[in-house]
Amino acid sequence: MREALEDAAASFTARHISQPELEALYDILEAEKQVIEDPKAASKLNKSFHTALAHAAHNRYLLDALDSLGLAIALLGLTALSLPERKQNALAEHQAILDAITKNDTAGAGEAAKIHIRKSHRARLQLLLETELG
Repeated sequence: MREALEDAAASFTARHISQPELEALYDILEAEKQVIEDPKAASKLNKSFHTALAHAAHNRYLLDALDSLGLAIALLGLTALSLPERKQNALAEHQAILDAITKNDTAGAGEAAKIHIRKSHRARLQLLLETELG
């Protein structure tokens, strides 16, 4: 479900984003690079990135759905950003989303978001498995 919602958010954002919103997303991405070694700070900024992206879509129904899903995900308590290989990959994926949005490429932004969510989900499952196996 998150994959479909983030796809829609990125696609809508590519169509509707304002210059200040785009600048804010780039600012968040730069801040993410500065805290890459701190999983807790990186996780907060990751959430900020996705929240800002959802707001820039200018669709309150989509925003509400993503907010609800975000609350459920937060209950897991684990962040895939604690995995060393996930940190750089997530930054590159956010960059790919922003590159497509900057070009107003709705399909490219949606596809980049889907890839990001798939990889994030895979990493979260890996983390859960590692936690279970000890």
